[in-house]
Amino acid sequence: MVYPRNKSSISDRLFLLYWHFWIGVLITPILLLMCITGGILLFEDEILIRLYPTQLADSQWQKSKFEQSLSQDYYDKILPMVHQKLGPELVVWRVELENRKGRFPSVLVAPKNKPWPQQRYYVNTNTGELYPSPESAQGANTQEPNDNDLFTSTTLFHRTLYMGWFGRLLVEFTATWLIATTLLGVLLWFRNKDSGLGKPESTTGASVFLLLRKFHVTAGMLSTIAIVTIAWNGLHYSEVYGTLYHGLARATGQYDYLLDVPKGKKAGSTDLTPLELGQALRSASKHGLSWQRISVQRLAASTGTVMIESGGDYPPSMTQTLYLDAHDHELLARYDYGDLGWQARWNKWSYSLHTGSFGGVWTKILWMIVLMVIALLPMSACAMTLARRRKQLLATGQAVSLMKVLPTRALPKSRWVWVAIGILGLLFPLIGVLVLAIASATWLLAPTRARMVGIA
Repeated sequence: MVYPRNKSSISDRLFLLYWHFWIGVLITPILLLMCITGGILLFEDEILIRLYPTQLADSQWQKSKFEQSLSQDYYDKILPMVHQKLGPELVVWRVELENRKGRFPSVLVAPKNKPWPQQRYYVNTNTGELYPSPESAQGANTQEPNDNDLFTSTTLFHRTLYMGWFGRLLVEFTATWLIATTLLGVLLWFRNKDSGLGKPESTTGASVFLLLRKFHVTAGMLSTIAIVTIAWNGLHYSEVYGTLYHGLARATGQYDYLLDVPKGKKAGSTDLTPLELGQALRSASKHGLSWQRISVQRLAASTGTVMIESGGDYPPSMTQTLYLDAHDHELLARYDYGDLGWQARWNKWSYSLHTGSFGGVWTKILWMIVLMVIALLPMSACAMTLARRRKQLLATGQAVSLMKVLPTRALPKSRWVWVAIGILGLLFPLIGVLVLAIASATWLLAPTRARMVGIA
């Protein structure tokens, strides 16, 4: 049966196919690195539990240890140790405790008159030593497990490719284009399905092309939601999209709980807000502080307030925000997860959705399978395209060469295609810029390439 196709539908389909293919090819190298490093980081907790079964597997032991540390003034020693090592010119602006992972307490320090950027140090309260990373402190205290160097290095590579801000932009570029090419693939599937193009002619034996296409389409469609979930939530920690999202959330009042800071008794003071870590933690503990993960932050001196964010076993990383008076550590305000707007809630969920930790080990296994699929999709697309063009060339008696098996340029004639690309450009600023750059290069190079391969 022959399905009628007008020139507009053929052009639009080829245009979508063209972008779907070349976007995937363009991001493949970095995408493969992201899948490998992301797969390692997925099971960080499970690996650490194997390495340190007593400390990390027993939640009740961890909780008892935290409460014991509070009662024994363990946390009161941290800031004096840091000041003694670093001197008065540096100020501790933030303290982070990851009790669930058994890490040493970490402090973020910077000069008083320039709070950004901040340098992180891990503090060993038994020796008073400061370490720039968890693995450098490994072995200093055998009673407290620390991350292996593998995880710290892998995290840095996953986020920045060891290339600083430029690497962060490359990672963001890869994530945004992954979403774009995935959505284009879904659109292609629906258009082919509706027009009948997705139904191959009957053959006596399945060709390599048909087998590759079946795998590519089936795997891509089944994993679409998971792929978009992983990539989109990872963008919350990116340069362009992350800044855009948080700026929009702030402008629409979603982050008012962070901006409308209650005033303490010493509000208006020009002196630096005091930070008594032990007293703040003991006071917050009385008000139901989640002990698994805690962040204590010194705010502006004019507020007279200390902010504490904490999270527990519930998937969002930080489910509570408490404001304490910096003078007597009385509770001034408390915001739980249910008190927040939808953008703020989504931001709380973004880390769990990105890492697959919201459903336990089974979700992580599913996310690992998705990462494997993501890595295989561009490879199968390349193999499928080459196999199809090679078959076409052989059927017409033409010589087979690399230039001839690459897909040709196709321009859309329907306005909705341009509208879709425009919306993508607005959603992802990097996509808009790259679409323009690649389209311009394609337009300039296509005539030359067409003459070379004899394809109009």
